[in-house]
Order: sequence, then C-alpha cells, then structure tokens
Amino acid sequence: CDQCGFAAKEILNNCPQCGLRITKAEVALIDSFEAEENTQITSAEDSRQRLTFNRREHLLSGGEGDIQLYPYEFVTLEFRGHANLLVTNWGRQASRVHQGEQFDLCPNCGRHRPHGLTQKRLERWNEAHRAICTGDPRQFILGYEFFADVLVFPLAPGLAPQEEDAAKAFCRTLGKALVVGAQERLEIEQDEIAYFQHPDGAGGWTLVFYETAPGGAGYLEQLASDLGLWASAAQDRLFKHDCERACYRCLKSARNQFDHALLDKELVRSILFQLSEARSTEPPHSGRAGDGRAKTVDWLEQLNIKRASAQTSNTAIEKALLEAIRDGSRLPEPMPQYEIPDQSGRQLTVADFAYPDQRIAIYCDGFAYHGNRETLENDARKRNVLQAMGWAVLTFWGRQILRNPAACEEQIWQCYQFR
Repeated sequence: CDQCGFAAKEILNNCPQCGLRITKAEVALIDSFEAEENTQITSAEDSRQRLTFNRREHLLSGGEGDIQLYPYEFVTLEFRGHANLLVTNWGRQASRVHQGEQFDLCPNCGRHRPHGLTQKRLERWNEAHRAICTGDPRQFILGYEFFADVLVFPLAPGLAPQEEDAAKAFCRTLGKALVVGAQERLEIEQDEIAYFQHPDGAGGWTLVFYETAPGGAGYLEQLASDLGLWASAAQDRLFKHDCERACYRCLKSARNQFDHALLDKELVRSILFQLSEARSTEPPHSGRAGDGRAKTVDWLEQLNIKRASAQTSNTAIEKALLEAIRDGSRLPEPMPQYEIPDQSGRQLTVADFAYPDQRIAIYCDGFAYHGNRETLENDARKRNVLQAMGWAVLTFWGRQILRNPAACEEQIWQCYQFR
C-alpha cells in the first residue's frame, strides 16, 4: 500500500488498514548476499555521487509465533514472536516523491540490465544476453524476507504530528530514543535492535521494533514487560547532557547519518516522560494482530470521557504543579496563563505556565492528550508551530501531576537548566 505501508503475499484489491486500492508489485526475493571489502579508497570513491534508493520495511501478516499484549497508559504494546518481515528496495530515486526506478532483471537467469545505457551499449548487452538466455528482462523490486521477534508500538491519532514530514521526524526520533534506551537498559549494542515506522491508515502511526539476532535474544519481551524503566533509560540518555537537537552522545550514529536532519530530542521530551510514568492497566495477555492499536485508541477515548470529573479539574491540576515548583525551591515562579503569539503576532495558544525568557511552555492535562480527534490534531499542529519557533513544549497528563508532582517538577527543571 502506497499510503500506509501495508504489504501481503496474497493478492488483495484494497488495503485492509486504510482502504486504498492496492497495486500488485513483482518482488524478486534475495536468498543470499555477498559482501566485498576494498581496503584501498580511490579518488573516485572520495568524490562518488550520492545515490538514494527507495528502501521500505514491512511487517507481513502471519508469522509463526504467539502475540502477547502489554497494556499501559497511553499505549498497548504488541509483541509478536517470530514475525514475518519484508525489506524491499525499489531502486534509485530521482527525487523524494519518486517511487524508484526499480531493477531490470531477467526472470530466467537473474542477470541485471543497468539503467541509463546508451543505445549502442544497450544493443551490446541484449546481444550478449541472448547468447546465453532466452528470457527478456523486466522490472522487479528487490526483496528480502526474514523472521524475527517484533514489538509493535502504536501511536494513536494526535500523539504524533499530522503533517507527514513532521510525523516522520517525530517517529524517527522516538524510535531512535527507545533504541538507545534499550541499549542503556539491557547493556546491548545499538544494532541489536532495529526499527521502522509507517502510518496506520487511520490518522496514527506505528513504530515496529525487531531484533536483528537470528532466533531472537528475548530483548523486546524484557523491554515490553517494564515500559517505564525503558523510557526512563531513554530520557537519561537524551536529556542528562547539553546539546542543541541531537549529538553522537544521544541520537546520532554513523549508521543513521541520513536521519541526522530529522532527529530532535525536544520533539519527544514530553512523550518519553509520559511513558516513563505510565502504569500497566492490565496484566500481559495473549491477543490478535491489531489489538494493540485498538486498545490504545480505546484507552485514550475513555480518558477523554473521565477527564471532566471534579477530581481532575484543571484548577486542581495546575495548583498541584505550581506547588511542586515552589516546593522544589530551584525554579523561579512561572508566568500563568501566558499568551504566545504566532510569527504574525496573532494569538497562537495560551500556555498554563511559561518561562518566556527560556522559551518553555507548560501545559497541564491538555494539549496532547485531551479532546476528540479534531482537537488532538489541532493541538499537535500548534505544538509543531511552537517547536519550530524555538519553544520547548512540556505537556503533562493531569493524573500524573496529581500522582507524582515532584517528577513533573524534575522534568521542568531538567529542561530549564539547559535552555
């Protein structure tokens, strides 16, 4: 599916996730790989042209293992043992929106005919090929299919930005943050867990983590069993040092150089805090594919229904947070109900509290986690504008403020001292 990344071996007319019409693609599956090492770097290598290939990753339906659900506040994780994964390469891209030029392969002998040959070289290639094979090259997508333990991490509508570029930056940053959190938590190498993201077809996004070791090492089950410690380890790795957006101490590595422009730890500061404080809502239990997303959306809808109770009124929540700030004795008094204009001078939003000089906006029980879907999406757009204007946006869930106001104050202080 071009819209949400769904892929299946069987022929379908429409995508079961988003309803978009699916077109059949011929995939040449690669059974083995050959690697070469060149110890001498030539001048051509130094000045080679950068080529971009359209590479996609897909979680296929089926698989051989059971599905285990780990329900938490804000997210229900879905562990799939020995799941079926597919990596595809659609060829070189002429631009970001280009699908890829695919690969001209002979279905009989497997030989590859390069793109961009001159007429003379094309005739020579065809003549040499006809001498050994009767097949005719046609366009294929390259694919590699494998099995691995997988952890599906659904992001309900409104938790990630709606604009595609902003959502991609958010997902790449959150995925990498959780990978380095896993590295800290389990004392493993970064490349032992990989991830990819795709839209879920219903306004949200999905992160898919998988173990790269053949047979699996049980890492993802350990992480799913205690989401709070996993997210806390990610927080420590990202926010206990001073850097502008990302650096090689936190999110950057040689392997993710193509993502460096997307990575920004401020995009995920609030959600990592919410996840670090999230409690389990049910014991782990077996389920079906897609149950994780359904339970995540249902929990957020129930949260919206309960939000109007007097116990969690905005006044009580804001009072609890302000008292925690005062009790901490290290933060100055914040400005309440602070109006923030957009770049044209019109009112963009009103923060519950703010530190204007440090450009920190604080929201209590709102902004990212309240209202219906339209309100969530509108709040997400405002949050994106604020972050683009250089503001650090801290959002807290009211129940977590009442449950542990000191932890919320700690998050504000951590942000404040590096601004």
